[in-house]
Amino acid sequence: MFERRFVTLNFEGSFVRALTVRGDTIEWWTSLEFPADVMSHGVIYEPQAVGTELATLFEKHQLPRKRVITCVTGQRSLSRVLTLPDVRERYLEGAITRKAKQEIALPLEDTDLTWRILGRQDDQLEVFVLALPKAIIDAQVESLQAAGLRSRVMDAKPLALIRAVGEMQAIILNLEKHGAGVIITAEGIPALARTLPLEAEQPHDSTSLDLLVRELARTTKFYNQSHKENPIPDEAPVYLTGAAFAHAAAVMQVRSQVVHPVRMPDPPLKFPEGLSIPEYCVNLGLALRRR
Repeated sequence: MFERRFVTLNFEGSFVRALTVRGDTIEWWTSLEFPADVMSHGVIYEPQAVGTELATLFEKHQLPRKRVITCVTGQRSLSRVLTLPDVRERYLEGAITRKAKQEIALPLEDTDLTWRILGRQDDQLEVFVLALPKAIIDAQVESLQAAGLRSRVMDAKPLALIRAVGEMQAIILNLEKHGAGVIITAEGIPALARTLPLEAEQPHDSTSLDLLVRELARTTKFYNQSHKENPIPDEAPVYLTGAAFAHAAAVMQVRSQVVHPVRMPDPPLKFPEGLSIPEYCVNLGLALRRR
């Protein structure tokens, strides 16, 4: 059977990482780096410049412009898992917006809400909501339009990472040059997601790694105090994602500092040799999203 080719785009730091998938096979990947005044911390300041580079990339490699899956950064964001009564599709957006206004301390007039329905049970709806400043979403959309691209799905970074890891209960550490994050998954959903900006020059800098490990300790302590009936156990695995963990020294440092078993993601896809799975983990989660 003929399998269509999809392109995944991850806007990360000062990079756009691109990866293509056909069926269950990863075919090709690359990244574009931009100056800090064009793009930084996943925030695009010059959409036309980013769009021009993306258009050139797609033309050069003959990539499909209408089968594109993108990801929004977790930086400058707040996320929640909301529970609300199940409603008809036409009322869903309004119900989520009203609930988010109660739960998220951001001015909604300046905020875009991205959400995914996690499940339905007993006439209740569980929804993961990511709140981002509108300027971030608008700049990404403008960049895609300038490149002549059509995004089929705009996913949230925490959900892409959880999909790539594929565990019902786990902790995900993400470390990039300009940002770090901790995600706790319970029953396969993002029970808690924390992000923090970094200014380190190297993503595997020991200072950044120490900061991430301390954030892991704070986040798990907060989670366990809030979920005393079902705390995350010491045997729950920690998965390492992000460009930092393409370096063996960074992996070893984390393994020496945490009590949890430390693992690398192994998404159910076929990989060519040379692909850095930690670096392209968000893209791999996006590739699984299009199934």
